[in-house]
Amino acid sequence: MVTTEVPARFTHRYLDPGERLGEILFGLIMVLTFTATARAALGDNPDSGRQLLIAAAGCNIAWGIIDGGMYIMAAMLGRAREAQAEALARGGTPIHTRVTAEDIKGAIACFWLVVACTIPASLPFMLVDDAYFALRLSNGLLLVMLFLVGYSWGRFANTSRWIAGLVFLVIASS
Repeated sequence: MVTTEVPARFTHRYLDPGERLGEILFGLIMVLTFTATARAALGDNPDSGRQLLIAAAGCNIAWGIIDGGMYIMAAMLGRAREAQAEALARGGTPIHTRVTAEDIKGAIACFWLVVACTIPASLPFMLVDDAYFALRLSNGLLLVMLFLVGYSWGRFANTSRWIAGLVFLVIASS
């Protein structure tokens, strides 16, 4: 028998839909914060697009590291709670909680999703010579992606996808 099942993507194996969408949402908001304020902060400097990308990538790398660490901490706390409850039920002492390979893989998935959000924002700066137009195009792509994250969230939350997409777009871009 031939199986046609596609193996789950790395991020799908370690993060549930809410975690994945949250990581993407936070990454997009951070990049949008940089691109939306870039003109005021960097002026008309022709190198401003490159500086912007370095700053946005640095921010998202830092956040990805922090979020990956928080993922590991939350996973360990969850296992510690389960061990505590099990130990109380049987009258023993809970086992020590350690970092697992699964924890590290989940942290890497968190890191990847946050950092990957800088890629679509950077494409206009690589393809368009006019820095101002590239910046506006980048902002437009980020806004479309915010809508799509909300739309996807609406599917998982069993609510109106269009309204969820619009709410994510409006709130995240405010």
